[in-house]
Amino acid sequence: MFWIHASAITIALLVVGFAIAGLADSFWLIYWAIVAVFTVLAWGMVGPLRDRWRRSRRPGEKSADSLS
Repeated sequence: MFWIHASAITIALLVVGFAIAGLADSFWLIYWAIVAVFTVLAWGMVGPLRDRWRRSRRPGEKSADSLS
């Protein structure tokens, strides 16, 4: 779940950038905010699918979410 924290920190820094630069001058900040949001969404889907695929290959392995 590190990627959620990393993306949250990234989005928080981008929001600070919005406050400093203003919305009119922040094209690239908006671009990177969209990238950060879609990174969270993509890993939210890819992570469980990858975990399910790995468990199907190794029947005795537990879920990565249940190890913490």
